[in-house]
Amino acid sequence: LRKVFEAYSYLSLCEESMLHLVRSDPSADRPEWRPYVFSRHPLAVAYRYSAGGYSFAGLLLLLFADRMRSYDAGVWWCALGMALVVQGAVAYLGDVQS
Repeated sequence: LRKVFEAYSYLSLCEESMLHLVRSDPSADRPEWRPYVFSRHPLAVAYRYSAGGYSFAGLLLLLFADRMRSYDAGVWWCALGMALVVQGAVAYLGDVQS
């Protein structure tokens, strides 16, 4: 029974350290910033649209994938482009919507 408890204790320690990596800092989640983030202030608009840069770069890679392959055939340009498009959505949801 002691070994089971030690194993459970070790797993809970590992789980807690992993959760620490993905959990956001409580001081960073400030509801009072939400109206400013969604305001029409130029800095707020730039902040909201900045995540779209990843998607734009991904779309460019998808559009010019054949030309890029002529320079370096070893890179998976379409996969990289799709990953950047998804990264743009994830960055927007993680930075702006959360």
